[in-house]
Amino acid sequence: MDSSTLAAVDDALTADPTVDDATRLVTRDDTSLYRIEWIDDVAVTVSLLTDAHATVLDATVEKMRWQFRMLFDDRAAPSRTYEFATEQGLSIEILRIHRLEERRHGRFGLTDAQYESLIAALEYGYYEIPREMDMDELSDELDISHQALSERLRRAHRTLVEELVALDELS
Repeated sequence: MDSSTLAAVDDALTADPTVDDATRLVTRDDTSLYRIEWIDDVAVTVSLLTDAHATVLDATVEKMRWQFRMLFDDRAAPSRTYEFATEQGLSIEILRIHRLEERRHGRFGLTDAQYESLIAALEYGYYEIPREMDMDELSDELDISHQALSERLRRAHRTLVEELVALDELS
């Protein structure tokens, strides 16, 4: 991170009314580590997340509204977190919940069949211009009907686009 970016982050933290104190601990390459002391409302939220054994994957703030990407260690934790937050008078909105799976495609909300169809379409040149394999040939290769493949690819595309838009909205 260049010095002007770091200075901008430092200034933003200083100006943020939800931050009591922020200290940059270390900067290495394009990453900086900060210790932040929050005001009471935020401290309640942070306590809520740590009590739920949540891992903050990403945090952003815009116009006094925090957005977190979280990892919870059990399925019921987001519901408990939501209930506790609303009891404390905090406004909370859960935008998406995904099951963390060992398979990379699971984090994007794709089914196994959708993922396999996308990979086959990519490998067999369906997405090339001009196409190296058309839908009929690809459906034969996958041993499914043309209609089933078409619907599977459209659902997969929709899921990926929704994920991309959701990630873009969070950043």
